[in-house]
Amino acid sequence: MRIDLHVHTVRGSSDSALGLDELIEQARRAGLDGVGITEHNNYWHDPVWDEQARRAGLTIFHGIEVSTDCGHILAFGIEGYVSGIHKAAVLREVADHSGAILIAAHPFRRIFERGPHIHNLLKLQNPTVAEAAAHPVFRLVDAIEVANGGTLEEENEFAVDVARYLGLPVTGGSDSHSANSLGHKATVFDEPIRSMRDLIAAIKDGRGRAVDRLLLVGA
Repeated sequence: MRIDLHVHTVRGSSDSALGLDELIEQARRAGLDGVGITEHNNYWHDPVWDEQARRAGLTIFHGIEVSTDCGHILAFGIEGYVSGIHKAAVLREVADHSGAILIAAHPFRRIFERGPHIHNLLKLQNPTVAEAAAHPVFRLVDAIEVANGGTLEEENEFAVDVARYLGLPVTGGSDSHSANSLGHKATVFDEPIRSMRDLIAAIKDGRGRAVDRLLLVGA
């Protein structure tokens, strides 16, 4: 199964132009079998629309992209925003209580920018893999997003190196806010993923592979 695990829609993300009907149509064109809806600090679930997507051949997984003090984290298995989860340690506690999974989203965006102002997660310029891997976020998440459609390829490649260094599972997602980028990055599983429980177990077990369209990331 090919699942885009990082998608934003007009339903829950103010910066998105991707409508729900458009998502279903474009996802099928892109060859996706599933989509992870990860709105910014927002969660919604519409069983009627989920069923519409299912009839079109898509499985929908509802999550949240949480803005935390350790960067952006994708959470699957938490059904709603919980007060305090802007602190990554609290988010970890909530995830453990709910049986959810946490994924560090685009953790190395802007990591190679030059200049006096450092806007990346690490607040370092030209960090080594070991320095990056020491960031506290990687003690709190279950996996690392190593293929992100809104991130430079060298930043994604650095994420691959850090995930290997730490031995953490990997995922991919387009970070799409419009139809034309949907499915450009994704996560591939060799077995059917039909439920949130299936998804969480497969990612935690390292059974997902991050892909760039049809190419394996980090091969």
